[in-house]
Amino acid sequence: MKILVINVVSENCYISLINGDKQVICRFEKANNTSERLLPEIDSLLKKNKLGLSDLDAGMVCEGPGSFTGIRVGIATVKGLALGADIKVLGFN
Repeated sequence: MKILVINVVSENCYISLINGDKQVICRFEKANNTSERLLPEIDSLLKKNKLGLSDLDAGMVCEGPGSFTGIRVGIATVKGLALGADIKVLGFN
């Protein structure tokens, strides 16, 4: 199972790709431009692992606790990607 995991509610932003037993983590420090950097970071992570959105089985997003804006950015991003790729959306906290 291939899962894209996003956590943008804490001090640092984390994007993970779980591919079976293998987990790849891409971390970038939070700045005022998280919403601008999130999609390019996701794209880079998928390309490095030779995957596209359609190869994913699910997207997971942190639902908090944390920054309200971060929660909104994370959920909106995962839901948008999931709608386009027809994958499941899962939440965690």
